[in-house]
Amino acid sequence: MLWVAIHTQPAAADSTGLPFLRLGSNARTSALGEAGTALQDDQAFSTNPAALTLSAARVFGITHSEWIQQIRHEYVNAAWKRPHSVIGVAVLVSHVDELERRVQPSVEPLGTFGVSEWAAQLTANRELTPRLRGGTTLRFLRQSIFTDNAAGAAVDVGVLYQAAPSWLLGAAMSNLGTLSKLDREGTDLPLQIKVGNVVTHSAWLLAADAQWARGSGESIHLGLEWLPNPGFALRTGYQTSDTRRLSFGTGVSSGSWYLDYTFIPFRDDLGEAHRLSLHHRG
Repeated sequence: MLWVAIHTQPAAADSTGLPFLRLGSNARTSALGEAGTALQDDQAFSTNPAALTLSAARVFGITHSEWIQQIRHEYVNAAWKRPHSVIGVAVLVSHVDELERRVQPSVEPLGTFGVSEWAAQLTANRELTPRLRGGTTLRFLRQSIFTDNAAGAAVDVGVLYQAAPSWLLGAAMSNLGTLSKLDREGTDLPLQIKVGNVVTHSAWLLAADAQWARGSGESIHLGLEWLPNPGFALRTGYQTSDTRRLSFGTGVSSGSWYLDYTFIPFRDDLGEAHRLSLHHRG
């Protein structure tokens, strides 16, 4: 399928699509090698719904990604803290334009077209016990390629357990759902099963995930974060998924504003990706 080829999925023999749903919804998670299943974060809208936790009454965030092959991702989200729960909403968009249109081999294309995929979602989680949180995300999906469209829905479920004051365990199943046929072909959603843990010590954070994804199989994800002072962070990650391996990032904050950046080099001369997140806690 065209969209699979554009996104350089390694298992081109299947019909898995919408790969942007496998990305964390912010630059911090991507800098940590997508090892976010047990990472408590106020921007964790696409990682583990139980891990969406707030240190303030409300949070608003935006993330922009310059991906490879001229693909761009946009994320806008907001969340509100309640006594024992969190409610969040988000819109995620992946798009690429100026693709050449041909119906047979030719020197000049017939024109150009675009591809867009987007999701609107609602996330909710709550405290089940003093150490255990459970959460779910309901997601509406739409895919458009040239004049063809498809729509569907998916659900994420997850848990987060505090094994010790500095040790968190998480598990999640993401993108469980269906998408209608695009023209005459169906597209499978990128179902994921993830388990992970996060350990913190002083100014250091270590995250490790084991993940399985439809169309890609098993992968290991590792992330390391260092906060030399409260307003500055350095991050790096490693993963065995797809054509990515290393990732590098940084974060700065001033008052209630937080800015995160991630750089991701791809293998096989595919280029590099950049992610930038800005969020406000109020």
